[in-house]
Amino acid sequence: RRVRARARKRARVWYDQRQRAWQRQRQVERVKEFNVDRRKRIRDWEKQKEQIKNDKLRRQRDAKIAKSERHKQQEKDREKRIAARREARAKEREKEKEEARAKRKKEAGLA
Repeated sequence: RRVRARARKRARVWYDQRQRAWQRQRQVERVKEFNVDRRKRIRDWEKQKEQIKNDKLRRQRDAKIAKSERHKQQEKDREKRIAARREARAKEREKEKEEARAKRKKEAGLA
């Protein structure tokens, strides 16, 4: 009887130890998984940060390009306006010369 009791006690002790060992093992695995997830989250977050930075840089670059294009276009328009004004003035002068010539002719015809 005493032998059987001792055997049961040994079995209980062994089982308790095993329980604790299994629990430890499970905890270790949980920690490992948590760390893996954490690393993954960190990686994803860094990727996202990089993406945001790249998008920002791209937007800035595009804005700069658009601005320079706008300026070029404005410069062209300005040149056109100036040329048109010059052309109009030249025509006006030509007209005035014609009128002066006609007037002189008329005066010469009268005299």
